[in-house]
Amino acid sequence: MSEAIAQNFGFSELLPREAAQRPDLIAVDVRQPEELSGPLGHIPGATHIPLDRLLSAGAPADWERDAPLLLVCRSGARSTHAAMQLAQWGFTRLHNLTGGMIAWNGARLPVARQR
Repeated sequence: MSEAIAQNFGFSELLPREAAQRPDLIAVDVRQPEELSGPLGHIPGATHIPLDRLLSAGAPADWERDAPLLLVCRSGARSTHAAMQLAQWGFTRLHNLTGGMIAWNGARLPVARQR
């Protein structure tokens, strides 16, 4: 179902290993601040903007509409919501991390646990 949503809104789903092989992607973590230092950690270098702030304040003005963004959350649900909203605001190169940080950790990819 997530892939169908992605296609309808104009973004793609990337598995963790696919995302890790794309150095051009800008990771945007939409979880709450305390989650970044929690057991799942966060992708090193990820930009943090909680989903509720993104939805209420909009995307930061300095974000380019054609920047290659990778939306990240715990399981992929909140980041899907963020990708849908960003697509409606005209962002064109959006990718959702399938399975979120749970899947990223499961793939044993690099994780930072301090923020």
